[in-house]
Amino acid sequence: MTNYLLLIAAMISWGLSNPLADLAVSSLSAAAQTLLEISSGFLIITIFYLLRPKRFRDSTYQNVSWRFAAFLGAVQPGFAWLLGNYGYTVTTASTGVILLNLEALFTVFWAAIWLKDRIAHYEIFAVLLGIIGATLGSFDKSGLSLTIGLDALCFLGSSVLCGLNAVAVKRLGSGINPITLAYRQALFSTIYAFTWWALFDRGHFAGREHVIYIAGALSGVFGVALPIVAFNYAAARVKSTHVAVLFNVVPLVGVIGAIVLGRGAPTWIQIIGGLFVLASMYILNHRSESEAFKA
Repeated sequence: MTNYLLLIAAMISWGLSNPLADLAVSSLSAAAQTLLEISSGFLIITIFYLLRPKRFRDSTYQNVSWRFAAFLGAVQPGFAWLLGNYGYTVTTASTGVILLNLEALFTVFWAAIWLKDRIAHYEIFAVLLGIIGATLGSFDKSGLSLTIGLDALCFLGSSVLCGLNAVAVKRLGSGINPITLAYRQALFSTIYAFTWWALFDRGHFAGREHVIYIAGALSGVFGVALPIVAFNYAAARVKSTHVAVLFNVVPLVGVIGAIVLGRGAPTWIQIIGGLFVLASMYILNHRSESEAFKA
């Protein structure tokens, strides 16, 4: 149960980072925002790494491969975040919501290809039900519209990388120190983000209002620092299909946040979407407990 709670906390944190990143990227370039959020998250993770409890000292875990950390850093946050930010600069949030919801489907895809997981029918149903619910939960009064172009390809690429990251942590992250992995992963992501910004975008990082930089930095706290440590620990211990279902929590957090901030009551479509997501998680948890009891 602890692992599932950690995963849900990570999804909520990622969900909170989305409106902050969206605000920042309205003024900053995609590369500048990616560098700001990843480096801010890396700073927090570094502090946590230096002050980590004794139980998370490296001697009690397997060695964290620098090659694995470099790979994860490129996948997520790395280029997954960069592609997502590029997508938000040229398209509507509606298109982004629909395509980013596909990370659940790509997680199942990578699990079947790389892990050779046997995907039960109820797990496929739960994933699809969750994707539908997350999409419905993202409807506003004007509905959703999907446009296909370079922007859509950016979001699609981001979803592919997020799914790959989830399965890679499951495949290679078991038994290694989640804090050390997060530290090295964020270190490489910062290097990649800085290199991309310096080569292709330098000069688009100054002259903005303070609130933009604050939003960008906070998106790194909620989008990098807090969730990655929890995700690296829990995803290595939970079946990838179950992680895929929990991904559908992320877009709903934005709707809940809007309600808390007094931006209007939810529509009936959003309520139905939320119920779909809850139903998908219930199906997954109930069937998993039933199978464990039979075993």
